[in-house]
Amino acid sequence: MKAITIDIIREFEREFSYPPFLGVPIGPTLNDTLIINFLHAQGRWDFKNQGLNYLRIARYLCFTKRIKSSLKPFPEGKIIIALLDATPRLSELVLPVLEELNNEDCVLLCGNDSVLPLITNNVYRIVWDQVLTYIVNNWWVEFRRCKSEWVSRLKSISRTYQLPRGASDELAFSLMISCRQVSGCIEFLKKAKPAIIVTDYDRNAKWSCLVLAAKSLGIPTVTLVHGVISKNAQGYSPVLADKIVCWGEFDRIKLIAAGEHEDKIFIGGCPRLSRDLPSSAKKGMKNILLDPQKPVVMFASSPERQRLSLTELFCTAVEKLDFLSGMVRLHPSEKLITYKAIIDRYPSIIFFESKEASLDDSLALANVVVCKSSGMGSDALVKGLNVVVLDPERELLGHGGDLVKLAGCPHARTAEELSDILYKIIFDNIFCQQLAITRESYVEHFCCAYGKDSARLTADIIRRQLVSCPA
Repeated sequence: MKAITIDIIREFEREFSYPPFLGVPIGPTLNDTLIINFLHAQGRWDFKNQGLNYLRIARYLCFTKRIKSSLKPFPEGKIIIALLDATPRLSELVLPVLEELNNEDCVLLCGNDSVLPLITNNVYRIVWDQVLTYIVNNWWVEFRRCKSEWVSRLKSISRTYQLPRGASDELAFSLMISCRQVSGCIEFLKKAKPAIIVTDYDRNAKWSCLVLAAKSLGIPTVTLVHGVISKNAQGYSPVLADKIVCWGEFDRIKLIAAGEHEDKIFIGGCPRLSRDLPSSAKKGMKNILLDPQKPVVMFASSPERQRLSLTELFCTAVEKLDFLSGMVRLHPSEKLITYKAIIDRYPSIIFFESKEASLDDSLALANVVVCKSSGMGSDALVKGLNVVVLDPERELLGHGGDLVKLAGCPHARTAEELSDILYKIIFDNIFCQQLAITRESYVEHFCCAYGKDSARLTADIIRRQLVSCPA
């Protein structure tokens, strides 16, 4: 398989946007599949997964009756707020905005059942599966109309980029799922007639279908920014929603550079972020045993191709510094089993999954944060911690490049360089003062507002869209 870049992924999206399904371009709904499987190279193309895809496709093709829903009627003209999952990164972004809006005016669309326990007030709740109600025969007629053209384009793309057979099967299955979800969203929105739709992220597999269906019906849409935006706005652009609320001036500049019109972009800060840390890290210390006499350096992993080699570099560097304690916090999508060999080689380094300690508790334990391109790097800067970028490349892309070029974070390419930088951060006060100056300059443009202030600002932006887009 040829190397797949973000430009090629966008080409894939354009190819599968024609013919439109029920008037909706399906290509952008493939973003999750394309980014994870191809750009991050996590796709599995063995016979087992190929067989599973065949079974999944057969399952959907065999439906012959209406898919029923337990959804109860609710008043029209509500603000639908879509929250994909119960993870703090998403729930702490969305729920403060919900609180600032009148609960009686809102309906919370939950990506799965895990979101339901987070809501203690009387806001009306819907689970995603309740939305997916449609007449299968009608879906099947439209799917057959589009299928032959998609198959032709899939064959052409597979030849051009030498995709393995399993990869083309995965794309075919994703197209089918997207069609099902678009059908359900269109039927749901015709009945609900919401005033506006707000999502935590408009390019994931579920909300992309919701947003595109809403746009086909003339319903206004707004999306929030759930994480850091890289230089080319990878994963965020093209923005599907009518408006996007980003964190700060840096985000706005990147989105415009990626081709987004400035009238589409609003700056609202980040409700999830705060500039302070928990007053005590004891809660995190219960499960994470650290020497209280030593400064702590934490590596924030991320699910990418180099994750194991980077973690090995970190462990090698920290093991040489007996005045430091080292820990590795895994990305929420990762499990300890992936790192078992490294854990066995470096018993002095503490590894833990994200569920064992919240983001704030983890940062409260750390004196220094090391990452490649993780959003935890900018989170740490906001809270006044020093950050080191660990990346063997000389020219850095993505968020890691921003941390070095804009925030002045030191860049280590080897274990030896990381050891030297950590030594300077701990013992060289002048060096740390210089880092603090560049850090504060970066944070000022990175995020304009935090917590309740950001939630209030974001809610005001949403209300203004209601006024400017009357029913």
